[in-house]
Amino acid sequence: MTAGDRPEPRRRTRTALTAMVLATVALLVPGQANAATTSTSPATAAPGLPAQPAAPGGEADAAAAAGPPADAPVAEAELASGARLKVRAPEDEGAAPVFQITPGQAGAGPGGTGEGGAGEGGAGEPAQGPYAFTAEDGTLTVQPLGGSEALPATEIEIPEESGDTGSGMSTMGGAAELAAFRTAAPEGTYPVKLVLDTDESFAYKSMVVWNRQTWTTHWVRDGGTFTDHGWVNLPPGSYLGVTMFDTLDRAAAYLLVQPFTVTDSRRTIVFDAGKARDTRISVDAAHDRRADMAVSLAVPRGGITGFVGVGNAKVHVTPFTATGTELHVREVRVQKGTTPVTHSPYRYDLFHSFVRTVPSSPVVSVRTADLATSVSTFRSQGNTGQSYLFSAAVHGPWMTGTVVSPVRLPARVTEYQTPGVSFSRVLMYGDGQLLDLADRTLPAGTSPGETIGIAPFAPRHTDRLQSRRYGDTVTVYEPVPFTDATGRDGHGGSATWSYRLTADGTTIGEGSGLGLYDSAAHAVPSPASDMALDHTVTRRSPQARLSTTVRREWTYRGSTTGALPLLDVDFWVSGLNSRNTSAGSPVRISANARSRSDHAQETLTGLEFSTDDGATWRPLEVPGTGKKATVELAVPADAAFVSLRATAEDDNGGTVRHTVVRAFAGPAGHRGGTVGDISVSGFSLNDGSPLVVGTRQYQYVNGEVTVTVPDGLGGAEVMLYRGSYDAPDAELPSSNVVCEAAGSSGTYSCGVLFAVSGHFSLGDNGLAGPWKAAVMAWSRDGSHYTELPQAGTTSVRRHTTVDLRTWPRYVAEGEPMIIAGQLDRADWAAGTYRPLGGQWVALEHRAPGSSTWIKIKGVKSAADGDVRTTVPAANGYYRWRYKGGIYTAGTVFTERVFAY
Repeated sequence: MTAGDRPEPRRRTRTALTAMVLATVALLVPGQANAATTSTSPATAAPGLPAQPAAPGGEADAAAAAGPPADAPVAEAELASGARLKVRAPEDEGAAPVFQITPGQAGAGPGGTGEGGAGEGGAGEPAQGPYAFTAEDGTLTVQPLGGSEALPATEIEIPEESGDTGSGMSTMGGAAELAAFRTAAPEGTYPVKLVLDTDESFAYKSMVVWNRQTWTTHWVRDGGTFTDHGWVNLPPGSYLGVTMFDTLDRAAAYLLVQPFTVTDSRRTIVFDAGKARDTRISVDAAHDRRADMAVSLAVPRGGITGFVGVGNAKVHVTPFTATGTELHVREVRVQKGTTPVTHSPYRYDLFHSFVRTVPSSPVVSVRTADLATSVSTFRSQGNTGQSYLFSAAVHGPWMTGTVVSPVRLPARVTEYQTPGVSFSRVLMYGDGQLLDLADRTLPAGTSPGETIGIAPFAPRHTDRLQSRRYGDTVTVYEPVPFTDATGRDGHGGSATWSYRLTADGTTIGEGSGLGLYDSAAHAVPSPASDMALDHTVTRRSPQARLSTTVRREWTYRGSTTGALPLLDVDFWVSGLNSRNTSAGSPVRISANARSRSDHAQETLTGLEFSTDDGATWRPLEVPGTGKKATVELAVPADAAFVSLRATAEDDNGGTVRHTVVRAFAGPAGHRGGTVGDISVSGFSLNDGSPLVVGTRQYQYVNGEVTVTVPDGLGGAEVMLYRGSYDAPDAELPSSNVVCEAAGSSGTYSCGVLFAVSGHFSLGDNGLAGPWKAAVMAWSRDGSHYTELPQAGTTSVRRHTTVDLRTWPRYVAEGEPMIIAGQLDRADWAAGTYRPLGGQWVALEHRAPGSSTWIKIKGVKSAADGDVRTTVPAANGYYRWRYKGGIYTAGTVFTERVFAY
């Protein structure tokens, strides 16, 4: 995750971290500005800051910066803050108009109104900003921001003769690149130019300025992402400026701090990247590495810069002292060699705050023995073990930066964290599927561990998220259907839901293909006492083979406004292993009926199980007539999955039938299968050639597959895996699958894309060799689906290189000539190339004008990869050819030799 990917700081809630992770997964633009700008607005905003009118752009705009033209305004209006908005015609024909915001007279309205300038205000005059503004179709809209209460916007029409107000306005700096609407420096302020001094090329940059007395924020008019400057208008005072950027190669990130003052003239402030120092938290682990880092600067009144940090790259911060400030450093560390498919037995989750002063060497050393320690067990619920653990340290009212590290499921991880600090955590796996973990604050020393991801994954009712009735309208909203058995909220990625709502036997609303956070509202006829709601959630993903269908069929009575008086059933299964699988021993199944009404008595009336995904059901005896029951089940040896279904009722006439298809896995192993009319064929990858994978750089591999489904294709996923389908040694989920209708009705051609890096995707040389491809596809309504565990095969091989050198450089034909080379092979674990010794390499020759290569001899590479021999020189082409094998790719290198 890069600084540009990091979400904005949020208030302290567990759902806030979930929203941040979801935003990252969805690749949304992080940090929406508070200003109500449109696509035609010339305003831009730094992370977390409201937009204001543009500042002057360089020396060519000095006249505009000095104040408004002397002639009368072409349009003016009073803002809700009491300030005056004046628009003046440009001095040059065809140029952009200029607008200015000046304080009003004291005592009139929120901040005073009238024609007075800066000197005519007084105690009641409004602040100089910030202001949000948009310009569109000849209308300028300005809204005051940052006050204790929201103020309305003011619209003002710009006469056509006042200047160019067309679209196509730029947000870049410079006289010729300023946006169509510009602002003169308000009276009593001076233009300040902020300049970044660095030799680095950067991919992201933001600037912000705070007043050091009031800690109010001043918006900086950025010269553009790839420019080294910005502008801001400031009244006299003491300020703290901050610039953040990532280097273009993502090798480093910078947070530069510069205190400065403004007196009675314009200024240029330089941020010198050369003064920044390496900032980090180091531990005494022998073989650890940084997985991710986030650094931010916080100031009084809740101000925060946003975050810098680029994975395991270095972060540099300018040493400084400023009362009231805190530099928050977040770092997560794992074992060297950890990738999404290679396990780290430990995780360091660290936080440090530099209060007031960032020293000349901002490196904090911590001892493992002084940290909080606990052991977390992460269970798997899918064929893939790839997952990521996000965490954010809570410090005061803010989350201080989200960091992430891979976790290989199932896993047992020793977690070390900074004691006394609250950490919010989210586990993400597969295609955006999440589990919210409880906020955790641990003391120094050892604390009890926890088990995360216990099946069954099913809805678990909370007061926050539920369906309700408002007057004569029922809103259906059940967004967390994959909560684990311990109550951790589960979000289903690409899962969809369908429903049918009836009143007194008449359907009043239905829908399908809805996203988990969608809601549906319908008017209910009055009177309507007998209600029924059929709600089904479906997910199809190789990353989540459990709880593929969750269905609740409710009936209830009453028309009371508030939460619907529905019944829920919670399941618990003991006796499952780390893959949520029954290994053959009996399991104990518990079910608990709960009413959402405080005035109802629940009764569990039935419990059933199925081993064929709900095609047939067998009853389990429910002892007694209470709301809870626990029974023992000897899972059949031929069961791949076990589904559960329970029924319950309450004394208000409500009922529920709650079904979880594939509640947990059985001992027979996952064999795939097909339901309905759908089929997969014609899978191919890389045109049938092996996947030759290098070290650090990602490479993209294409494939294709054909899916046939008459009812319309809902989606498809492809996964490469090594080992068994149930417990693969490694897996590579497809980065993208795009399907288009092809040929006959119901036939779809799907293009598949994989992004693979030997070091970052695999990280283990033992993963070279034969791999298989699994394909899952489903219909648009989810009723037809297929899972094909072995749709095809491929070979994943380590890339090799060899070069060829000859001497002497000029040689007569028939004279002795030395031919040498260096044979190297990709080391996925180390992320580099290593010598490949003990391998036979063929030396071949091709005469000029011939297409035939003739083998001269075979040479065995030395331990250091060196291959060499002496041959009589012959005019033509020589090449080394290494054949390779099932684990290592072959390679060829050719050189032209001129023998005279």
